[in-house]
Amino acid sequence: MGKKLVHFILVLSFASLPAVRSECRLQGAVLSEGSCFLYNETLLSFSDANAVCKSQGGVLAKLTSRNQLLEATEQTISGDIFWIGAKYDTVKGNWIWEYDNTVAAELSQFWGASHQDQECAQFYVKSATEKELYDLKCSEQYAFLCMFDDLNTTQDTTLKTLKQTSLVTSAVESFMTTVNTTTETNTNAILSSTPTSKVPITTLMNSGENFIKFTIPLLLNLCLLMLS
Repeated sequence: MGKKLVHFILVLSFASLPAVRSECRLQGAVLSEGSCFLYNETLLSFSDANAVCKSQGGVLAKLTSRNQLLEATEQTISGDIFWIGAKYDTVKGNWIWEYDNTVAAELSQFWGASHQDQECAQFYVKSATEKELYDLKCSEQYAFLCMFDDLNTTQDTTLKTLKQTSLVTSAVESFMTTVNTTTETNTNAILSSTPTSKVPITTLMNSGENFIKFTIPLLLNLCLLMLS
């Protein structure tokens, strides 16, 4: 019974969740793996392109998977070349992401036929599904891909409701454990009585009182959680 009630509460709680509508604030931006990407066809140097991204609240893109690359650059066409946010650090001897200043180890899955660790990273679009990474001097001018972490508030509301649902589930499980323990104790007391003896009225009353004692606070907490 306990598991069935918990399952029912879960179904009821998730049924009340608002639809998850993760959207990007900037018009034309594409959502992929929790971040928004906006392709800009303006031809700029690496530093100027990054400055434009920052002026819009973002930075040149950090790409971590091939699926994300394809989704984020769905607007590109064959022959396009564009900057992403990776720059070679001659002191560290590594490619570094502009986004969080970490080593760009993810680039290994994107490199084309050859690269010479020249300053800045850019993609060349061969086709919709074939896009290779190369490196060129940062002063060259190309299109660029910006990245933003500014999803709308619908996602935040949903995450808050999910946390509430988790609290409700924990409360229900705790409640059912208490009720089951109380019921088992009273049942054992009843079963231990002789067939001809009467069950003490206090045993039945205690069972009912305990049920009410734990049910009312639970219901009140559920209402408060859903309203908060």
